[in-house]
Amino acid sequence: MKSRSLHPQWILIARIGWVLITLFFLTTFILGLPYRYSELAVPCDAPVCPALALSSEDAALIDASPFSIQGYASFHVGLELLTALSMSVMASLLFWKYFDNWMGILTAYLLIYIGLALFVQASLVFATQYPPVEWLYTQLSLLFVPLILLVVFIFPNGRFLNRLSLLAFKICLLAWILDLTRNILGDQVGSLLFLSMLALGIWSQIYRYRHVSTAIERQQTKWVLLGITGLILCMAGWSLFFDIFPRSTPQGLFLTNTIGMAIIYLMAYIFPVSMMIAIMRYGLWGIDVIIRRTVQYAVVSVLLAAAYFGSITLLQGSITAVTGTQSPLAIVLSTLLIAALFNPLRQRVQTAVDRRFYRQKYDKQQVLAHFAITARDETDMNALATELARVVQETMEPETIALWLKR
Repeated sequence: MKSRSLHPQWILIARIGWVLITLFFLTTFILGLPYRYSELAVPCDAPVCPALALSSEDAALIDASPFSIQGYASFHVGLELLTALSMSVMASLLFWKYFDNWMGILTAYLLIYIGLALFVQASLVFATQYPPVEWLYTQLSLLFVPLILLVVFIFPNGRFLNRLSLLAFKICLLAWILDLTRNILGDQVGSLLFLSMLALGIWSQIYRYRHVSTAIERQQTKWVLLGITGLILCMAGWSLFFDIFPRSTPQGLFLTNTIGMAIIYLMAYIFPVSMMIAIMRYGLWGIDVIIRRTVQYAVVSVLLAAAYFGSITLLQGSITAVTGTQSPLAIVLSTLLIAALFNPLRQRVQTAVDRRFYRQKYDKQQVLAHFAITARDETDMNALATELARVVQETMEPETIALWLKR
């Protein structure tokens, strides 16, 4: 099922709206880069400081690390510039190629909001310098809420699941507008309404995936789920960096605010890239390989880590009990053990994952393996031809089979 095309009148409105919003956010971002650099290059000891700004104490720690505070500011401005540029390019590509259907144009809008407003601070920094610009920035930023809800409800074919989901979205949109204009709900009720509508949209996606979607649409949904997983991992990874590398040391502060941020930004690209693949339908079936490999290597990594630390603990305790001293021999032996275990363990985990999550693929592999043995041992051509036809029917499921043998 193709994504729903827009009426020519709406195409023109969508084009003009996207161009105007992009020009506004792009202009504020470019003009805000010097302001962003200035606020990061100067220590801030005020009660409220800009995002990622350093206190005087943190600045001293950064100066003791491989960076100076000026290098720190340049690094973050460079990250924001790279993010804005890459997101704008992806959004422009979608806008140019898929401007005549709902999902193409909505995703182009979404990428502009992510790349020029949500993931960067330069646009906001410039907007706060001028009240009229700040007001317009705030109003345009508010459009992200109905935009993301609409995408959740109509992905991947640009249509609502049924009249009930359309009615739910209209009610949510009306309540959102009334709350903005008259503040009738309050923050808590408004947030609860948003989360409720988001949950309803997710439920509609689950129902759509199981009962309505075509094979291509299911692959599109898998790619978007991969992107959402990437965003969740970004948030979890940021918290994990704080736990692993305490910011009270020069090394910890440096790793958290530079290397950590670079990794988080890189992981954040999973979502827009997965959306691009889903919309453009290029390499959709690669998601099955990615999911399979991710599960496989995640399980292998956990098992190897447990074996590594367990063997170190056991061997180190045994060596200490015998010799009375600690020895690097335990680490050497544990490393050799892990190297020896990796390939057999990977093959066993791969077989288990295929058997559990990719049963059809696993069964086909078993059929082909059995046929290889039959082809090696069978001498009767008629029996071999019959077996070959059965294998082709079972693995490839063609409508008809014709086998021609040259005598």
